[in-house]
Parts: sequence; structure tokens; C-alpha cells
Amino acid sequence: ENVQRWLISFLIGFLTGISAFVVFVSIDRIYSLKFRFVWFFLHKYLDQDTLTAELQRFIGFLIFFAFNLVLIISSSAMILFFEPAAAGSGLPEVKGYLNGVRIPKAFNVRTLFGKLFGVICSVSSSLAVGPEGPIIHSGALIGGGLGEMRSRTLGISFPAMQKFRNSKDRRDFISSGAAAGVSAAFAAPIGGVLFSIEEASSFWSPSLTWR
Repeated sequence: ENVQRWLISFLIGFLTGISAFVVFVSIDRIYSLKFRFVWFFLHKYLDQDTLTAELQRFIGFLIFFAFNLVLIISSSAMILFFEPAAAGSGLPEVKGYLNGVRIPKAFNVRTLFGKLFGVICSVSSSLAVGPEGPIIHSGALIGGGLGEMRSRTLGISFPAMQKFRNSKDRRDFISSGAAAGVSAAFAAPIGGVLFSIEEASSFWSPSLTWR
């Protein structure tokens, strides 16, 4: 069982890193696409003497604003109509669960997809927000899902993981996922462990530290 716990913890860290990579690369690509889009519609006006510099800048701002507005509406629609539990950073939900508070749908697979899509769109829209909190929550979501290998939303359940479907192992895997999320978001593996020990978890063990 201990070998299986180590393997699951490794998969949690690996998949959390992959999800963070997808988030950061997607944000970077959307930023590049946004400024390319603005330049595409603006460059034909730059060499025309009939338009003043102020008007050129205003046209550029309008195009930039419209692109950002589409991203914000997409992010908001995902939260409003797909999964409201994905709103916010997710850190209060993670800390609350690890300290004994049950929060409905805080660790649902729909919440994971809504969180990833929402953070990509909202950060790319130039809002004053960052992806770090949602990535930490995503790590905890991955930890909770891999630890149980069961999803009512997807209709799947692996009987071999039945022995890990208890509150202790679930807390441990979610703690591991939160630590992996901090590690991926800030490139700080030791900081991720310290975050789970000091800030998130009320229950801890030396074996979980090594995992």
C-alpha cells in the first residue's frame, strides 16, 4: 500500500505540473494572439496622414478592449453556467477541507475543468489577477481525484482503489496536490511542502512529508 501511495503522489505531482504548464503556455499564446490581432487591424491606419496619433491609439484601445471583453465573458460564462464552484482562487476551499469543513463540489471534476478554462481566459484578458491560486486548487483537485479514482460526474470507479477511499488518505492526497500546485505555480518544490505543513493541513505525518 505504501508503494501505491508513493506512485499516486508521483502521478499527482506529474499531472499538476502538466496542468500548470498548459495554463502558462495557453496564457502566453493568447497574449501573443491578442497583440497580433490588434496589430492586424491597426497597422493599415498607421501610415495614413488623415488619422491623428490620438485616433490611432483610440482605435487600438477599442480593439484591445473588445478582445479582452470576449475573454472575460467566456470566463464568466464558464463559471455561471458550467460550474459555479470553480469561482475564486480555490485556496479557501482547500484550506477549509483540510481543516475539517466539507464544501460541496469543491473537488469535483467539473470544478477542475471550469477552474483551468476560467483562469486561462481571465488572466489572458489583462485583469489584475494571477493563475497561482487556481493552480494550487487544481493540484488539490487532481490529488483528490487520483486518490480515489472515482467520479460520479464521469460515472467511473476503480474497485482497486477502494482501500484509499477514507478521510485520512483523501486528506493526504489533497495535501500532496496542494503542495504540488504551489511547486508548479511558483517553481518552489520545498515551498510547496512548507505551504501544506504550515498553512493548509491540520493533520500531517513524516511519511507524507517525504511523499
